[in-house]
Amino acid sequence: DGKFQIVDLALAPHMLVAGTTGSGKTVFLNAIIISLFHQYSKDELELLIVDPKQMDFHFFEGLPYLRAGKVLTDANEAIEALEHIRTVDMPERIEKIKSSGSKNIASYNAKNPTNKMKYLVIIIDEYSALVNAADMQGKKIRETFEKNLCTLVYMARSFGIQMVVATQHPTANYVTSSLKANLPFRVSFRLPSHTDSMTILDRTGAEDLLGKGDMLMITDSDILRMQGFYIDEDELVEYLDTKKR
Repeated sequence: DGKFQIVDLALAPHMLVAGTTGSGKTVFLNAIIISLFHQYSKDELELLIVDPKQMDFHFFEGLPYLRAGKVLTDANEAIEALEHIRTVDMPERIEKIKSSGSKNIASYNAKNPTNKMKYLVIIIDEYSALVNAADMQGKKIRETFEKNLCTLVYMARSFGIQMVVATQHPTANYVTSSLKANLPFRVSFRLPSHTDSMTILDRTGAEDLLGKGDMLMITDSDILRMQGFYIDEDELVEYLDTKKR
């Protein structure tokens, strides 16, 4: 109907995204990243981008927003980075917020305007690659990885860590009930079957979407059919050039 829908990722606070090739999933993730860049400086925002396919996010390489200045393409390296966030970053953030007498990152930053804590947004483009990498190390390693990730997602909200988990393979083997429970906002682009739609959205419908950004989004109170923004490659590169200066 031509109206814009604005979702505050900090209030979501995490998002699960699914869609087949050509459905608009990657363009949607690019739109999220660009919108964050547009609103926050590199002193306010840090991103961890995981791209095991090594195809879609190399445009962001070297940007000052990126943790370690690079996009993570190795699944095992990404697993280690997530574990570092859970075991090192999270405790440090918790201690800072508690010691300042605050209850969350917004309260902390209001009390510490000259030493604000950065928001950290984690974008995982192909979650199944991480699960497979953990699985190759053994069933217990995979179970530990999935448990630790759910723990991170569950605790991260108040401490300025938001996660967007995306996959082309929305089967129950990867998208477990525990993961879904901790990712309340879910976006589905076109999927191959009604079974996949049920896995992501708990309802059918995604199999009938038109592709190219046609999506269904489940919020905490509604389900919306929307059209994602389109950003072409030239426009993306031109914008990112302004952020590298």
